[in-house]
Amino acid sequence: VTCLGCGLCSPCCAFDVNRDIMKEEHSLGTDPVEARFEKCQGFFGELMSCAACSACFLRCFACTLGNIAVDSIGAQELSGEAHRLSTACARLSR
Repeated sequence: VTCLGCGLCSPCCAFDVNRDIMKEEHSLGTDPVEARFEKCQGFFGELMSCAACSACFLRCFACTLGNIAVDSIGAQELSGEAHRLSTACARLSR
């Protein structure tokens, strides 16, 4: 496994590959730490997915509100704040 295309093998990646090969050769399953790690990754992945969906919804809401209620100062302020919140959610989800 090469790191950043420089041709050097990353020790961490080499360890993971070696571990996977050993698990396969000895027919070992996933240990409890790996299972917890995978569950944790799945949980936070779902949170980030929700943040990305929220960002999309808020961006659409802000745009629609800004275009519909052009004469309302409060609606324009809300539209601006929703736009800022959508940007923050999008950055969080990356």
